[in-house]
Parts: sequence; structure tokens; C-alpha cells
Amino acid sequence: MDLENLRYKYFLTEIFVLGQKAAGVRGFNNIQDYYTIQRQCLESGKLFEDPEFPPTGNWLRPHEICKNQGFGSPKFFIDSVSRFDIKQGRLGDCWFLAAMAAVTASRAKFNRIVCKDNSFDENYAGIFHFRFWLYGKWVEVVVDDRLPVNIFGQLDCLRSNEPNEFWSALLEKAYAKVFGGYKALEAGVSCDAFEDFSGGVSEIFNLSNPPKNMFAIMQKAIKRRSLMACSLKPDPKQTEAIGSNGLIQGHAYTVTDAKTIDIHISGEVINVDLVRLRNPWGTKEWNGSWSDGKVEWQLLTSDQRKELEIKNEEDGEFWMSYDDFISYFERLDLCNTTAQSLDEERREDYTWHTKSYDGAWIKGKTAGGCKNNRETFQNNPQYIVTLTTDDVTYNQGRCNLMISLMQKYGRSTTSRPNYFNIGFAVFRLDESYLKNISLRNTFITYTNPAERTTFINSRGVTARYKLEPGHYLIVPSTFHKDQENEFLLRVSYEKKIDKNKLKVVTFKELNEHLEDTGNFITGDNFTPCKADDFKSCNMTPGEPPSNKSQSSETQKIEKLFSDAAGSNEEIGWLELKTILDSSIPEESRTKGFYSDYKNDGFSRDICRSIIAMMDTDNSRKLSMGEFKKFYATFTKWKNAFEKFNKSGTWKLSPSELLGALESLELNISIRVINLLVYRYGTPYNTLLFEDFIMCAVKVSHMVERFNEKAGENKDNATFNMDDWIATTLYA
Repeated sequence: MDLENLRYKYFLTEIFVLGQKAAGVRGFNNIQDYYTIQRQCLESGKLFEDPEFPPTGNWLRPHEICKNQGFGSPKFFIDSVSRFDIKQGRLGDCWFLAAMAAVTASRAKFNRIVCKDNSFDENYAGIFHFRFWLYGKWVEVVVDDRLPVNIFGQLDCLRSNEPNEFWSALLEKAYAKVFGGYKALEAGVSCDAFEDFSGGVSEIFNLSNPPKNMFAIMQKAIKRRSLMACSLKPDPKQTEAIGSNGLIQGHAYTVTDAKTIDIHISGEVINVDLVRLRNPWGTKEWNGSWSDGKVEWQLLTSDQRKELEIKNEEDGEFWMSYDDFISYFERLDLCNTTAQSLDEERREDYTWHTKSYDGAWIKGKTAGGCKNNRETFQNNPQYIVTLTTDDVTYNQGRCNLMISLMQKYGRSTTSRPNYFNIGFAVFRLDESYLKNISLRNTFITYTNPAERTTFINSRGVTARYKLEPGHYLIVPSTFHKDQENEFLLRVSYEKKIDKNKLKVVTFKELNEHLEDTGNFITGDNFTPCKADDFKSCNMTPGEPPSNKSQSSETQKIEKLFSDAAGSNEEIGWLELKTILDSSIPEESRTKGFYSDYKNDGFSRDICRSIIAMMDTDNSRKLSMGEFKKFYATFTKWKNAFEKFNKSGTWKLSPSELLGALESLELNISIRVINLLVYRYGTPYNTLLFEDFIMCAVKVSHMVERFNEKAGENKDNATFNMDDWIATTLYA
């Protein structure tokens, strides 16, 4: 997958995952603040119409739906929240609805997702808001209340058991907005929605070969309010085919309970394990043993039937034996939503810790593929975790470790989820390895991992391990090399004490472990750079330019300045634009590599930003000295641009931008690269030369100001409000 051809769909979620209140994830132009929009609508007397999620057909507001159908006035909630408030419509998002139903069992989880002040009565302005956990951040999403309806004016998608209750329909709309529209929800797995609802860590169990204690795991999950859903293998010939037993092929069900009951028969006590499930359709139930009205229920006492909340109703919920459950269902999705829910046995003197790391696979840099790619596997991002004797929780002297890898941005409005096959390898490291060998060469290439996952085509992969104390290297990767995407790596481990000994070593930091080859190490791909690489600039490594060339370059710069400044001996933004425009090749000004986009030269905004950065005497213009200083920097920026412009189109791709900025010692994350491309790039997710210069100006200034404030503390800096506004304005 080439980032240059993706139209950077990553922005659908990443741009506004900033932790602010009301960070609407599809709001490309403005952060949508619920309370600000609500106030504006109330003052104007107009109902909110969300510009980020406009109607695509016949959509009505709940007031209109209720009026047309004779349902009375719309309500957000009617009585208490219930799993029976969820009935699937025409949309094939049973995986999402099964997760919704599971969340209703926990008031705390539900209230985190569904904001309490949503109402059709108090301060109603046609706007509602919800929260989701997306790739490591909680974000708030606002929607208007226009909902898709059919030709009869009835809700076309999710609806509640009560015809005038709308919380569930609006929650579905908010989730659809996150991924670009309702169509994006047409297929999926419940564990994805579980994580987006809770921030938890999901595990997938293959029920054709379940753990021996699978039923005990399910009972503990229910007790700890973990989230569970199950699904059947699809019928290749028919979508959601209904079997003779009432179960639907390729369909997801919510697991709502797991109980063991004692049945007394002829003086003997028989233990029966039962599982309760719910179909998001609200209809179509299992009709085998222990289903509604079956003779097996007569073996129970009235107290037992009351405890199990037996209802012989066509509501989509039913019981079945555990043996039948694992016989018919293919997989179980279980999401651990609290640290303690990860415990197999509760230990008061131990607690779970989770650390999260954002990373990226970048073509030609860190997208090395799996270990089959012997030459490039070493380039993948690498993380080191140290487990100590304080982590030991078993008599065997081993430590509990859970690793979860999640890739980002695979859900699309145009097709089924498009995820890469991903996985990770875990290597055991001796102490000597950390000091004496290259983790990127001999060790990585020729050492077998202590643990590894199967590569699966899924948003995430999770594995639990019981490892001996020591150092471990985690290498997450795609199966094939050069597949670009961002990922979230989460490592959960148990410790007896609070002291944190989990350490991350990034790809760049591992450069310190490279063996000394006598070559020069550059910022380009962290590849040894030999003397021949310098021929293009007529220099050999370490050789300074001659005085003659320095003098010639100085004269050239002075002439540029003099011609533009005239008798004023200063240049403003317009004169600077003339100088800078002359640095752009003529062929790039015409329609070129991209047939409908061309360079228009340096804008007033870019030129003014440059002057603001270099204007030390506050004259709002550049003197000869100020211009010389800038032009020397500009020349370095131009050289970096040309070096990384591999396509020769005078436009940088996102990965080329990352390399160019790194070569200028402007080391920023892939998230900031995304923001820069979105803010300054073309519609084709490339940066023109002048836009690259704007990025370099702004990033340079921000980094310089940060370092001034941070001092010796390289990770954090403190700004007051005035300083921060001044810094961003100057940039």
C-alpha cells in the first residue's frame, strides 16, 4: 500500500485524536465542540446540521419520525438502558450491535460512551455527542439527529425496542461517522468495537479447539464485566443463512451470561453448564436443547428459573448448553476492560501495568515485513521489555506478559475492512546482547524468536505469555515488506511493586547498537553512507568547501539581495517571494506528474513566516545580514528536498518528507508528519517545494522554542498561555 496513492485516508481518525473535548474525528476544518455548537444553535433558533456527515438519502429527525408514525414525542432514554434497546436494521453491522448490547450491562462503561446530557427535552438543538476510544485516545464525536429512514418513514438502521427511543440509533450514527459513513460498518468483528468502547485488550478464542478451562474463563469474564461476543462461520453460498437450529451463519451474538446449575435426577446431582446469548436482530433464536419452552427447563426449580431470568419471549435472547455452544460457534471475542480482569487468579499483592507505544511501518525505512524477509526484517520498529523477579507470579518462576498489536485505519467506506496480515516476534536477549552486538543485523536475522504469533488479517493480534525473568525484544511487523501503516503496541505485565522497569527502544535509538564500520551514518534510512555518495556535491566526507567557492556563493547571495532590495537595503515579503520563486524549476510550474495540479510559487503566508522567524530587529523586513543567514539555511533545506525527491517530480511523498526532515535533525513522529501533509500538502498527499519550506520553517521554530523551554529536560517543556500563543503565531 503506497501512502502516495492512499489520499491519506489516515486522517479520518488521526487528525483530531488529540485528547481535547469534542474532537470530532472527521472534522477536517474545525474541531466540533458540542457545547459551543449547541449554544450557537439555541441562540439562532436553528437545529444543528452536521457539515461533516450530511444526509445521503431520505433522512428525518426523530420528531418527524415520531409525528409521522404516531409515536408521541421522541425520547433519548425510556426507563433504564437495556440490551433489548438494540434491534438491527438493514445494515450488516451485527458485530457492532453485539458489542453495544454487551456494554449496556455495565453502567460505568455505558456512561463513558454515552454522554449524560444528551436529551430531546432540555436544551434540545438537534445535536448529540458520544465518546469512543480510538487507537489510544478517547475522542468525542458530535452528530446531528437526522437519521436514515425507509420509504415508509421508519428507521432504516438500528432501532430500539421502544419506537420513540433513539439513544441506540444515534450511537450507531456517531460510530459510523468515525469511519466515514454507515457503509463502513457493513462488516467487522466484535473485538474491534469492544476496544473502541472501552480501551480494553481483546483476545480471540478458537472454539473448535478451546482451552480446557474455556467455560471458567467465560464465567470470570461475566463476573468482572468483561465484554464477550461470539460468531458462527459464514455460509459461502448465502449471506446470513438461517440454519434449521435457528442459528444464523456468519452472524455475531452477544454473550450475556454463563451459569452452572445443579439438576437433581433420581437422587443424583448433575452439573450443567449453560450460556446465554442474544441475537442483535431481536428475533430468530436457537431452537435446540435449553431454548425457550423446551422440556429441559422443567427439571429446574422455580428459584433456579428465576435466577436465570427465564423469559419465553421472541426477544432474540436464549440459553443453550456449553457443549452445544462450542459445537456450533466458531470464535469467541473477549475484551479485558480492566487491569484486574486480566488476572487468571486474583492476587492482592500483584497488579497489572499497561504501557502503550505508537509506531509506524514506513516503506523503505521501517516496513521490513516478517522474518521471511531476511534482508529487511531487521528494519522493523523494535521494543525492549525487561521482566524482573518482581514480576514472577507462578511457582514455576515465570512472569505474566500480554502483548497486543493494533494496526490503524483499515476500515473504509468503499469496501470491507482492508487490514494487513500483522503479527510480532519476541526474542530473548542476554545482557551481553544489549551492549556488544547489533540488534539490527546478526542477532535479528539469524536468531529464532522465543515466541511468535501467527500473522492474521485483522485489526489486532494479542497473545499471552509466561516468560522467565530477563530481557525481551518485541518486533511488530506486517507479513509483507513495504506495507505502510501506523500501529499501537500495548504491553501488559504484572508486578509486585510499583517501580516501572519497562523500557522502549525505538528504531532510531537502536542505531546506537550498530557496529562501527568506519562509514558515515546519515539520517537517510539509517544506512551507512560511503564516500561515493558525496560525488554529487563535489566533496569528500570531511572536506570543507574551498575559500574560492565560499566567496562565490557569498557574492551570489549578496547579488540576489541587492537586485531585490534596490536602494531600500531591505526586502519585504513580496521581494522575498521573487527570490524564492526563482529557485523552483520552470518545468514544475506547468502541469506535470499530477495532471491537474501545478506549483504556484511561494505564498504570502510562507514569505511572511520566514521574515517573522529571521527578523531580529523587528523591522518586518530582512536586512542583508538577516537574509544571508536565512539563505544559508534555505540552501540546506533545498538540498534535503532534492536529495529525498526520489521521483523527480519536485513533490515529496509523506515518507520522503519524513526522511528529509530527519536529515535536517528535525526528528518528529509519524503523527506530526500526517498533520503536516494534511495542513500543507496537495489533494494528492504530496508536498510541493514551497510547502516543504513552510514545514521546515514552522517545525524548526517550534523545535527551537521547545528546546529553549525544556532545558535539560528533553521530554517536557512548560509554556504559559501567552508564550504558547506567541510561539504558534510566530511559527
